[in-house]
Amino acid sequence: DERHSGLDAGADTAASQPPSVQLNVAELRYKVEVARMAADMRNGARCMAFELPTAAAFHFLRSLEAALHQHFDVLSKGANRPSRSAMGIYIEEIVKLDAQPELVAVLRQIKDLHRNPIMHPDAIVSMDEVQIILGIVQSAIFALMKIVKAAPSAPSPASPSTPVPASPAPI
Repeated sequence: DERHSGLDAGADTAASQPPSVQLNVAELRYKVEVARMAADMRNGARCMAFELPTAAAFHFLRSLEAALHQHFDVLSKGANRPSRSAMGIYIEEIVKLDAQPELVAVLRQIKDLHRNPIMHPDAIVSMDEVQIILGIVQSAIFALMKIVKAAPSAPSPASPSTPVPASPAPI
């Protein structure tokens, strides 16, 4: 989300910059979240390899939440994201935007049966349970990203016309 990525949808535009050095905020946000999603899946796999199933489940669920944020961007046509990035809030928001009922049911199941319980400090996930979580998360991410990629503005789900200047090269 914007708080963690350092992106600000209200950033000043760089009208004096040539178009070749401008990045679209939505496209940049999309790329940051895809990278975050991949990193969380990779870190979850590493945790599984070291038999740290609770940590693995946490990473897999973070990856799902990144995909859910992108799905919201597509359904809302680039509207501002909710101020809180809780999974339940995003689910309610996509329901208002006529998300597929079957997909909403899966997301609620993941939230209620896996994500919310795992967030408690005393929760411990077994290796068997993390394999189940990985499977359902992969399925949900596939369904969410299928919609994101099919959006007319893909690969950048939301395409506001607010450009930001590209970062200058390090000195």
